[in-house]
Amino acid sequence: MSLKRRLPILMSAAVLAGCAGRPAVTQKAVSTAHAVASKPIDLKAGLALADIQPAITLPRPATQPAGRPSLDAIELYARARDEYLQNRRFTAINNLEKAIAVDPTSPELRQSLGRVYLGSQQFSDASIAALEKSAELQPDDLDVQLQLGRQYLAKGDPAKAMTALRRAMLTTDYAKGDDQAALTDFFLAGALQRSGYDVAAIDRYQSLLDRTRSPGPNMRGNPELNYLISRPDSIYLEMAGLQEKNGQYAFALANYQTAAERNGDNYELQERIVRMMIALRQPDAKNRAAALVQQFDARSDAIVLLRDAYRATGNEAGALDVLRKMLAEQPTNRSVLFALTGTLQQMGRASEARDLLIKTTRSSKFPVDMVAKLQRLYEVDRAWQQSALLLIEASQERPDSVSRLAPLWMRLLRSTSRQRVRLADLQALQVPPAQQGAKYFWIATLAQSLGREGLAKTASQQAVDATPAFVPAYRMALLEALGDDDQPSVQSVLDRAAAAPAVSAELTGIVLLSQKKSAEAEQAFRRAIELGTNTPDLQDELVDALLRQNQDDKVEKLLLEIVNESPDFEPAYLQLIGFYSSRGKDNQTAKTIGNWLISDPSSITARLLQARFLIETRNPDAAENIFNLLMVEQSDNAEVLGSLQSLYAQQGRLDVLAVKLNAIFVKQPVNRELLDSLVSVQLAAHHTNEASRLVDAARITFANDADGLYFVSGLYQRLDQKQPAEDTLAAALAVDPKHPGASNDLGYNWVDAGKNLDKAEALVRNAVAAEPDNSAYLDSLGWVLYKRGQFTEAVTYLLRAAEGSRPDPVVLDHLGDALYRANRKDDALSKWTRAGERLEKVGTTRDDLKQLKLQLNAKLKQAKDGSPVKVAPVIQTPTSHDQAQGTSREPG
Repeated sequence: MSLKRRLPILMSAAVLAGCAGRPAVTQKAVSTAHAVASKPIDLKAGLALADIQPAITLPRPATQPAGRPSLDAIELYARARDEYLQNRRFTAINNLEKAIAVDPTSPELRQSLGRVYLGSQQFSDASIAALEKSAELQPDDLDVQLQLGRQYLAKGDPAKAMTALRRAMLTTDYAKGDDQAALTDFFLAGALQRSGYDVAAIDRYQSLLDRTRSPGPNMRGNPELNYLISRPDSIYLEMAGLQEKNGQYAFALANYQTAAERNGDNYELQERIVRMMIALRQPDAKNRAAALVQQFDARSDAIVLLRDAYRATGNEAGALDVLRKMLAEQPTNRSVLFALTGTLQQMGRASEARDLLIKTTRSSKFPVDMVAKLQRLYEVDRAWQQSALLLIEASQERPDSVSRLAPLWMRLLRSTSRQRVRLADLQALQVPPAQQGAKYFWIATLAQSLGREGLAKTASQQAVDATPAFVPAYRMALLEALGDDDQPSVQSVLDRAAAAPAVSAELTGIVLLSQKKSAEAEQAFRRAIELGTNTPDLQDELVDALLRQNQDDKVEKLLLEIVNESPDFEPAYLQLIGFYSSRGKDNQTAKTIGNWLISDPSSITARLLQARFLIETRNPDAAENIFNLLMVEQSDNAEVLGSLQSLYAQQGRLDVLAVKLNAIFVKQPVNRELLDSLVSVQLAAHHTNEASRLVDAARITFANDADGLYFVSGLYQRLDQKQPAEDTLAAALAVDPKHPGASNDLGYNWVDAGKNLDKAEALVRNAVAAEPDNSAYLDSLGWVLYKRGQFTEAVTYLLRAAEGSRPDPVVLDHLGDALYRANRKDDALSKWTRAGERLEKVGTTRDDLKQLKLQLNAKLKQAKDGSPVKVAPVIQTPTSHDQAQGTSREPG
């Protein structure tokens, strides 16, 4: 391993600063009285360099040079040197080999050949062979022995590296103490350390430190050594690590402290010092741990360290006193608040943590990160009603926070082993009259995301009709209408908002902006602000109007005002970062991300953006640290996991991500979001067998959990393993015979396969009975009826499934086929045409939509040509009822 490759390892514990005047602390330098809490080192680790077997001597030269080198050899060497300088490496090698053929006993020619073979590589077998021959011819050559040692180490052969480097110590030039001698100490220390000879390694590190205190000009001129001369902390850290490993805590502590003198901002190093102090039972350990909590803004591992320090004194509760004092001094510091509530919870005082967080959340006007922490506490108690009421209250008090509250709602509604909350439960939830608008807004939003169009439409209207006006509900309804170009619905929303002038002005501005009337929209937004609706959302809409008018100065000024006044308003930060990035202002981009994290250190989006920015600015190690923390802290956050997969995929490092996620999943086997992400990563990395193994194991893990089994069946579908998917759905229904999702999917799969039609219809009807407004379930029932030849009834359900402004193209295609079978050919053509229009909007990223596009094109062409249309086949003969209604078995 070259110095360039070893330096990052040496420096990984610190951003180093010089301590060249301080001697390292070794066993010789510390009184044995300080060695309390030390443990004996093993025999190998305790050997001095001279005691390591076999003993090393410098061999005699294999042969003597044959006299003065020939002129031919000199000429060939000169040519080789010139070719090498002109970057013609292979020609240089050829000339050197010819020179060696003329003068085979020249060690210098062999050494030169070794250097040229190596080039810019860390090691080369051809180079090693040439250098070994040079060393045989002239063993007393420090440079040759050093180069051999470096290459052996880089190749992963520390035993051979030790032999070569120990021989280097016996050379004449090593005794002169030049730069090559210092490098010999450095690489020999590394080889010894890798081989488990800890005391001998410490001795070589000490020798290297001694050399750095009085370096000669050659050492200072060597770029590899100059770094160590100015920043010897890395050497102290290596020595301390070896001493800590062998239980020599007093020695390790002294050397860690030396390394930390000018490196106080490195947490990992400071934590090591406190750990040593705890091991040595030093009473000041708890004070130093408390100082680290303060210095590093109550980061989670610092809190663990604080508790450990107090626990060592028999007073773990003393850590709470430290955190309470810090919170009293910094009442707005959320990191300290979260540290205190988290510690209370871990110490079995959850109710105290909850009460403190409720009080602070309300007095702070519901910051989203506090709401999220409180929701986690409710989740532990399975108190979903309190969680829902909290989110509704937070929405009513902070309407600008709805975009950040949405993931918390999805967390609440997701199926977990601890709780299962359905929309029907939220509909029945009682809230104060002032919060009705927020309640129905969320029911509408969540129903839309779950495919329950009927409920979404009803709840949206209830949200708009609520008093007082809940502005996000108006925005939602207006944007839906604008997206569908539904002018009557647009006007209806505007008419409903007329009673609230400020809201009316804002909505008018949104409409004008959609009509590309930016200047008029700006005036409408400013009028809304004058009328008293000066929310961050409204200001952000004003930014959009200014951007479209290319008023950059006003845009930047307004965005800075928004983030200063509303430091946790995420959209404004995103706008500002996008503004700076699109203009190539990297310094401003970095500053904005930094300010965002200072204002809202819990923002996941900010941390992900910071990691992406660090990658783009070629600082991958810092980005990796952020990724590692996010993986642990947000292992059940689907958005975070998806972002991590995207970033690692861009770097071509999905294998690395898979290993990291798997290490976490082993400890969290019921974490479905993590499992879903891990399977996705394994598939993207083309590790299909590993993905399949994960899903098979999950099927066993969730054997008694219907929701879990339903989730696993979806993973089998992703793996294209249809039979295991079907079997898992059946297992879910064995646990919960009324499970809507499993009933729908199994029934639909059976119909698609043309089997078990009676049972399939019964299952799908169970699903519809549970969620009568779920468009997916209605489509399944309509399709079952279609396949059974009951076209009139099928049309009834498929029409309900296709309600809403954004029906699925597949549902529209099913409806078209059913209408065609029912001899309503014009209506069928209309639905197929609409399906094609929806396909254009949603795209064909889904596999089923790619196939659908081809089928639709064929149907539309056949219908327009007046030819019989090839619609989906039926499985059973139409019923007498359908025949009485005039349906045909095979129309056309």
